Amino acid sequence: MFSNLSLILTGGCNFSCSYCYQEKDDLFLDPTGVERAIEFFFPRFENECSILFYGGEPLLAKDTIKSTVHAVKAENRRQRKNIQYSISTNGSLLDDDTLRLFDKNRFTVLLSFDGRAQEKGRKKGSFPVVSGALERLLDRPRIELLTNSVFTPETVADLSASIRDIVERGVRDAQISFTNHRPWGRDALARLGSELSDLRRFLLAFRRKKGYIPVTNFRASTELGIFGCRAGEDRMALSPDGRLWGCHLFYDFHKKMKSPTTARYCFGDLDFFITHDRRIYPRILARYADLRMDYFHTPEKFCGLCRDVHDCVICPVDAAFASGIIGRIMPVDCGIRKIVRKEKQRLWKDLENYGIHPGRARTDASKRRLRVQDG
Repeated sequence: MFSNLSLILTGGCNFSCSYCYQEKDDLFLDPTGVERAIEFFFPRFENECSILFYGGEPLLAKDTIKSTVHAVKAENRRQRKNIQYSISTNGSLLDDDTLRLFDKNRFTVLLSFDGRAQEKGRKKGSFPVVSGALERLLDRPRIELLTNSVFTPETVADLSASIRDIVERGVRDAQISFTNHRPWGRDALARLGSELSDLRRFLLAFRRKKGYIPVTNFRASTELGIFGCRAGEDRMALSPDGRLWGCHLFYDFHKKMKSPTTARYCFGDLDFFITHDRRIYPRILARYADLRMDYFHTPEKFCGLCRDVHDCVICPVDAAFASGIIGRIMPVDCGIRKIVRKEKQRLWKDLENYGIHPGRARTDASKRRLRVQDG
């Protein structure tokens, strides 16, 4: 059974962010292909599941989003599943009609917004546009809003102020991400530690006053044990060229690398898969089985030998944009995560000193979530 289906609506985007790993193109997902995918996968969805809209910039394909929602509702008249909709967007194309669609269908919106660093890595002149989109989304309480802010060695000095601004505007779920395909020197990593330390002090005061922690990176872990990627097992992604992948990132990585190694993770053309799924699915799914944290490795050692392996989550494909190999982790990924982990643990200790259990330091937002990958 699948918990979500990702629809990569287009490879195009109206932004050209300096840190973006995606290879842009002019492909758009055929709406009739979406309808076939919905019809095929719907009986295989769990009773609670999600339809996720990705790009590029998915709002370039607004009509396909509308037709998908209508197709899902038509299927669901018989099966009565709890379907949630999510979209990852830069917010620049958000209009009143789209807001009404999101509001009516209780979308989760992941807004890419870098705060004070917005115009240092993203499109010039985009700050007021995306900032305005943030305000309009906050005015719609039926829309669950998350933000994702990506920081680079050049913008890391803006991290604490940017996240504080976003939180103080009313965002309850703010995610911090880091580019990993650009060198982080010693000075940049030191500044990262300083910025996260400053943010930790802000979050301590915020938690004591408001009762929750709004920055997801600093929340208590909800799952114990060694991370394993469940791409293909509980989720699938349909790419603009009509092929199926275990996750949208595999398609992005294959498009960038064009390697036979990454092609092996493709479940093939949608129509062929629908006809031969019983033969194709188990064979390709087996290739995803090794995507476990303890099977990954850095240039120096296997992650399974690291003492922090139980408290580390690195997407193997996201890391591969820097290393070139799925499952190989570059030192920059380890270095950044160690700094984040250190400040998170300090926050938990500070909370315990005030008699606050860190496990309660999370917002009560619903379970609808986009899986946010580091940018």
